[in-house]
Amino acid sequence: MSIVKRLPIMTDLNKYICVNPFTYTEITVDKQHMCCDAWMPLNIKTKGDFKDNWNSDKSISARNSMLDGSFKYCSTDKCPHLNSVTHNDKPSGPIRVKTDALVKELTEQNKEMKAEIETLKSINSL
Repeated sequence: MSIVKRLPIMTDLNKYICVNPFTYTEITVDKQHMCCDAWMPLNIKTKGDFKDNWNSDKSISARNSMLDGSFKYCSTDKCPHLNSVTHNDKPSGPIRVKTDALVKELTEQNKEMKAEIETLKSINSL
């Protein structure tokens, strides 16, 4: 795993959440990320398929780092949205002010995505 460069943080990140790990994936020939590789270098690819990657321990850990406000897999110097929050206390792009309603929505959306993946897998196996 790459070392993530972290600039000094001047704001409480627990007030914010990045929606990308709940809604987005980037797939290349040999990697799968939950954000731009430069912004979150955590490769979630396993020996399994898309579903296994999306539901892997690494993916869950990345989502939890958004929920707990640590953003521990994110690069504060390379992600312009996180950089804006850490230095100006202004969310932009996929980073939003964390609310109970948003956390619930993202959690439910992730459950629905898991169900859709299961349905597609069963259709493809026919």
